[in-house]
Amino acid sequence: MDEERRRPTFYRNLFAGLCFLFLLAGLLSGSFQAFWACMFSGALSRTAARKGWADPPYAEALRRRLKGLFGKKEDR
Repeated sequence: MDEERRRPTFYRNLFAGLCFLFLLAGLLSGSFQAFWACMFSGALSRTAARKGWADPPYAEALRRRLKGLFGKKEDR
């Protein structure tokens, strides 16, 4: 996919990951603050997707670094 046509997904994925972490913390501890944080980060994730928040300048460098760490061996 061309870089110009790539949809911004950094904030959507960031807040979705935080949502799942807070959900796990809430399930393990029963903390209502963790469930509230889960709902809040989930709402931010959906807002970022719907509004099309632009990726920050460091997103592409972070994506390449993480792909090198977690990518398939054939991609390296």
